[in-house]
Amino acid sequence: MTSPALSIIIPAYNREATILPAVASVLTQTFSDFELIVVDDGSTDATVAVLDTLDDPRLKVLPQTENRGVSAARNIGIAAASAPWIAFQDSDDEWMPDKLEAQMARIAEMGPACIGAYCGMAVIRTPDRALAKGTRTHVRYMPPDYVTEPEGDIRKPLAHINLISTQTLIARTDILEQLGGFDEALPALVDWDLVLRMAPLGTFAFVDRPLVHQYFSENSITRSQKKRTLAHTRVLEKNHALFAPYPGHLAYNYRALSGNYRQTGQPREALVWMKRAIALEPGRLKNYGVAALLMAKSLKG
Repeated sequence: MTSPALSIIIPAYNREATILPAVASVLTQTFSDFELIVVDDGSTDATVAVLDTLDDPRLKVLPQTENRGVSAARNIGIAAASAPWIAFQDSDDEWMPDKLEAQMARIAEMGPACIGAYCGMAVIRTPDRALAKGTRTHVRYMPPDYVTEPEGDIRKPLAHINLISTQTLIARTDILEQLGGFDEALPALVDWDLVLRMAPLGTFAFVDRPLVHQYFSENSITRSQKKRTLAHTRVLEKNHALFAPYPGHLAYNYRALSGNYRQTGQPREALVWMKRAIALEPGRLKNYGVAALLMAKSLKG
């Protein structure tokens, strides 16, 4: 039996309400030479039963007996994949119908040095019930337009921000296997960590269209802030050699991390990271005022 050109992996945990639209956005792609692997991460609801209602020979469901987290589920999918390229979808987001076709065409145009591709994403923040009446849905495009080098060698822009969300990514299977897949110890930002490790190994293709729609509410950001702060710390520490050639971008991340620690009520940790930013950018006077404020809060605490 001939292997497909592409394996698509969807991790799912208790997604009976959203799994069908996510799967449908894959099965209705204009590019059809793929297998779809849904890894059910020990769901306790009817996620698997919902998937069992689908009749498509490209769909494979891998039920797991315990909940190990999204990165472990994706790694299980990588191990089961039979294609030379792997794409990732989330169980509550939506792909546009020609996402795969556009990305696979761009990969072919880039040539053998290309190890991955991504596309634009519309980040759709929906109002939460706890927010004030009249709050509107907000749409943001990623990557932002100030990223002027989104394709080819993307190490420099990656040292500034997380360019590539997992559901926009297509990656070469052998590269994912070489790197050991996703870091299962990270509580967040696993996509950034993975692509940081991929970037030195080859070039990336980019399709500048919002071919993925990501949906979440504002309260999900609040709940995840501490996890994201811890993950940001770990990503900077474990990938320091990749950030080091770009001290301005590294200082930006140190300042961002300092702000995150301050917002989560940890002024001492915030001060540590602000001092690191000052060491890289001693001429940035605003940093000294922030550091003084953080020192005062640390002493008061």
